[in-house]
Amino acid sequence: MYTSLLSLTPEEKIQRYKELTATPTSASYLAYEPNAPVDASTEPAKQFNFSSMIPPTMPVNALLHSTPIPKGTVEVKEEDSPLSIENLFGSKSKPSMVPHKMVKVSPSLQGAMDYLTKDKGLPKHVAAGIVGNLYYESGLDPKIKQQNGGPGRGIAQWTDGDRWDGFKKWAKDAGRDPLDLQTQLDYVLVEPGWGDKALRDTLKAKDADEATMIFGKSYERPKESKANWDYRKRVANSLLVHQNY
Repeated sequence: MYTSLLSLTPEEKIQRYKELTATPTSASYLAYEPNAPVDASTEPAKQFNFSSMIPPTMPVNALLHSTPIPKGTVEVKEEDSPLSIENLFGSKSKPSMVPHKMVKVSPSLQGAMDYLTKDKGLPKHVAAGIVGNLYYESGLDPKIKQQNGGPGRGIAQWTDGDRWDGFKKWAKDAGRDPLDLQTQLDYVLVEPGWGDKALRDTLKAKDADEATMIFGKSYERPKESKANWDYRKRVANSLLVHQNY
């Protein structure tokens, strides 16, 4: 077995890739698809490439003569670089060393982020955590209904017959369009018994990851088996990197 990918020739790297993709473990990895909302503005269908198997702390151009690490990923330090194949593809890699993989920031994502930070004055990491949750729930589509006829409605997937009804009454009393994105974002921040408490708790977060978890568990409260916290955090961190916040 090779001990370092840096010592391999281009031909040997290709051979190593073929060996990896021939194993059941790597095959299941290649078949993995994130359970995320899909709309025309989301990131394009993923195509697997060898560099995606390498932790982002490893400079991909050093291995594959590809492009440098995108702006916004962590700075590579000599002591952090996992050079062995075991660390690159095995269980010895430290999760804390691997930053979130970025996602494409769509106009709806950027618009929601700008509204919460510039119009509402929320700290950027707090706004990112809120938007990351809402985007996973609904793709930020204020008109969306839960798939398969479920009761979820709007950007927060409020339950029809319960919280959705409370929102519609609030919007009517305020003379607001209930299907407007900004109307729904405003209600997220003030919903009695939900948004007001969730916002206070989320304002205590130190970073986007923590803000995502606090707001998600306080406001959305998804089942753990379907929460996909990692994707919510990826969206939140992508928003910060996109604008160099």
